[in-house]
Amino acid sequence: MQSIRTGSLRGYLAIIAIGAVLVGYIAFLLLANYHSQIELQKSGSEQMRLDTEKHADAIGYFFTEQKDYLKNLAQKREISAFYENKALGMSMEYGLGYSLSGLGKVFDRFLENRRLAGDRTYTRITFLESDGAVLVDRSAHNSKPAKEQNWQKFLTPESPEPKIIVEPRGSCCQIMISIPYFFKGAFSGQIIACISSDTMYRHLIQNTGGASKRLENIVTAKGEPLFLPADLRPGGEIWGSYNFIGLCASAPGEVQRFGWTRKNGSKVDMIAIQVPIRDTLFFLVMVAPAADLFGHTSPRQLLAVLVILSLAILGGVAILVRGKTRNLVLQARLQESAESRQAVEDKNRQLEQEIRERHLAEQALQESEAQYRLLAENVIDVIWTTDLDLKFTFASPSCESLSGYTDKEIVGLTLDQVLTPDSVELCKKALAELLSPENLARQEYPHFMFPQLELRHKDGARIVYIEVKGSIITDSQGQPKGVLGVTRDITERKQLEEQFLQAQKMEAVGTLAGGIAHDLNNILTAIMGNIGLAALDAQISPQVQDRLVQAEEACLRAQALSQQLLTFAKGGAPVRQLFSVAQLLTESTAFTCAGSSVRCETIFPENLWWIEADPGQISQVFQNLTINALQAMPTGGTIKVWAENLTLGTENDLPLSAGRYIKISVEDHGIGIPAEHLPKIFDPYFTTKQKGSGLGLASTYAIISKHHGHIAVASKPGVGTTFTIYLPAVERQVSPQLEEKRGLLVGKGKILVMDDEEMVQKVLGGMLARLGYEAEFAGDGSEAIKMFVQAQEVEKPFAAVILDLTVPGGMGGKEAMVKLLEIDPQLKAIVSSGYSDDSIMADFQKYGFSGVIAKPYRISDLGKILHQVIMKKT
Repeated sequence: MQSIRTGSLRGYLAIIAIGAVLVGYIAFLLLANYHSQIELQKSGSEQMRLDTEKHADAIGYFFTEQKDYLKNLAQKREISAFYENKALGMSMEYGLGYSLSGLGKVFDRFLENRRLAGDRTYTRITFLESDGAVLVDRSAHNSKPAKEQNWQKFLTPESPEPKIIVEPRGSCCQIMISIPYFFKGAFSGQIIACISSDTMYRHLIQNTGGASKRLENIVTAKGEPLFLPADLRPGGEIWGSYNFIGLCASAPGEVQRFGWTRKNGSKVDMIAIQVPIRDTLFFLVMVAPAADLFGHTSPRQLLAVLVILSLAILGGVAILVRGKTRNLVLQARLQESAESRQAVEDKNRQLEQEIRERHLAEQALQESEAQYRLLAENVIDVIWTTDLDLKFTFASPSCESLSGYTDKEIVGLTLDQVLTPDSVELCKKALAELLSPENLARQEYPHFMFPQLELRHKDGARIVYIEVKGSIITDSQGQPKGVLGVTRDITERKQLEEQFLQAQKMEAVGTLAGGIAHDLNNILTAIMGNIGLAALDAQISPQVQDRLVQAEEACLRAQALSQQLLTFAKGGAPVRQLFSVAQLLTESTAFTCAGSSVRCETIFPENLWWIEADPGQISQVFQNLTINALQAMPTGGTIKVWAENLTLGTENDLPLSAGRYIKISVEDHGIGIPAEHLPKIFDPYFTTKQKGSGLGLASTYAIISKHHGHIAVASKPGVGTTFTIYLPAVERQVSPQLEEKRGLLVGKGKILVMDDEEMVQKVLGGMLARLGYEAEFAGDGSEAIKMFVQAQEVEKPFAAVILDLTVPGGMGGKEAMVKLLEIDPQLKAIVSSGYSDDSIMADFQKYGFSGVIAKPYRISDLGKILHQVIMKKT
């Protein structure tokens, strides 16, 4: 019996020990679940905060976008046109009413085009005068506007930025965006746009909840919700029965817990979180039943369960003492508990692994976005994306330097708003080809490239030439969803190409003009020579003498035209002299203005530098400019000519090297030059005058370029034109020499003339005979050399040789001079040519010539040069 009692005691002790062990084991399990529940609550709170912040960012972007839309609306031309007409004193019946009608159409389009997922964003837009009077009031669906209160309280002349206003309207709130309008710096009115509460709630608030019991609303700083129970889905009555001002005062993103009593008297444990909406005074508040986030069992309840279960186990141990069958049941339950614990641990490990993987994925995504953002923000070319409607969804910051639009302004614009119509048509056609049924079926979309498109700059005054490369963006299913492109500015390259084509055109036309001028000079030589010979005949009457003088003057005018052709053809190699440009300008402009109703004013400083240039060509430049000014002022006026010394550094805005220059300006107050004609005024034969030749400004441009200078023009129709010329200056100055005046200089001796034109030979023979010389003629250089050698052999040398430079199909004067100098180094030779632009004419001594005479010339000029050469007065 004792042994039985001892065995029973030992059994009791064993059962009690086993029960104590079981109680401790279960306590361990419940504590583990308690800590797991705490971690799940933290994770759920963090996820709720992240979701609320993302949604708040989306709503903040919506308000920022609406502000930008209203800014763009305030910049519409129709609004400024209305105030311009009003400033001009127009009445509603004459002009102002029409402007107001156009303004209403702009607002109607604004209401129609601003949509959110197909629904109208705005229900109404009102434009107020600066005193609060309503100018334009438009509402959606052309419904009659409701009766308004005092509008003056919405006026904000102190701030130019858009402002969000919340106005109570009965049982709900009206959200409005207001922006002041300033005309020429003065506050002139206010634009107020009413946002559709229904649209905003359905697309920004209601669609975010999904199947969850979470509720969201936008709350003001005073804790007042914007969307009241009448607007919300079932369960939203909390917004009308709870004051959230305390929540708005809490730290952003902090989870608050509170109790809420429903209308039916039931109490619900709730949690809430608030996040400020950027660029607004609102908060986004998310509320949800605590059980939805934390579950129906709290950690404190788990502790209570621990105590109760321990008591139950102890009671069970007592029962097990009375029967072994209960031991088996208890063992089964313990086994189930062990399996449950293992399942919980496995689930915890799986959850931890998922959290780690998600964290790594988010980190990789952030690194990728940072690299892409760094590339987009620092690349010179513009990287952009559009949707399939060609509306911009992204652009890199470099778009501002290219188009004038910032990366934020260009988002939402379409290609029609930034490209010219022809360029838009090319893009749409290319997109249609890329998205052809064949490509869609194969899901293959080749890259595209536009070598040249035209972009309209934001300022509206410039066209920017661009090169575009890109490709189609597809989704995960291979379906197209947008366009990705890279744009490069090729304006400078386009300008260089146009300049190259212009140079080729000038060269081709110049060659033709040079040939014409050469032939014309030969003809004029014959005409002027015969006129000169006829004028020397003492038997002709005074009337005939006058006729000859008039004929000679006509030849001189033709000579000037010929010189313009040569200058335009190859720039006319200048025969440089050192002179004061002030005297030449005064004489040239005064001579041109003589006999007209236009007066010329000249202003020159006393210390004006001298230039080393061709006086004849420079005089021609300013005669051409003066003639243009005269023709621009048919009713009379004043031409102003002034000059100043200018020193340019290595870095300047002109196509000139560093050094000293004289800046000369010629200004008239005539009809001006239209903007479309300015790029072509220096083109050959371009003229808008009925009797113009189109060579004046072309030859002017060629002369200035040949003198290593620069010419620029500024003009405004109806105001006048100013030509500005820059010519290289020299420091040294000399005193001017008076030209020696004499009669016809005669001489004697034998002159060898080499010229291929028979008519020139004939008239030159008569002129030389009249001057007392004996002339012999050669048709080309080879013949001239033979005649020169023969004269040397018979000891009847020539006193001088006149050589024409250009002999078609034969030896010219340059080649002949080389051989003649080999025969007689003391040769006295004169170079003559109808090409006055030839470098030999400008620097004749370098090639061995003793003198130069350009065709056409008078008999007096011929006598003078022969006298100088033969008498060695070179």
